[in-house]
Amino acid sequence: MISVTELYALFMALSLSLMMILIFVTYMFMRKTMFVSIETVTGKAITVLKCPYCSYTIRRVFREGDHVGAVAQEKCPIHDANLIVSEIYTETPSSE
Repeated sequence: MISVTELYALFMALSLSLMMILIFVTYMFMRKTMFVSIETVTGKAITVLKCPYCSYTIRRVFREGDHVGAVAQEKCPIHDANLIVSEIYTETPSSE
C-alpha cells in the first residue's frame, strides 16, 4: 500500500511534469509571434533621392541622418543640383 507521503511526492512530480509540458507547448505556439518583429527588422532601409528640377531619381541604402526633405550630397547629372530625399522605406526579403 502507498503511504500518504509517497502519494504526495507522486502528485508533486506529476504536477511539475505537466506544468513543464504546458510551458513548452505554450512557448512553441507563441515563438512565431514573439519573434515577428525581429524578422521584419531584417529588411534593408532604402532612401529615394529625386532631382528638384527633373524626374531623375536614384535609390540607395539608407544612411544615418536621412530624412524626407533633406538635401543629399549626390547631384543630378543633368542639372548639377543636389538631390532631395523624397522617400524612405524598408524592403523586406520575399518569402519564396
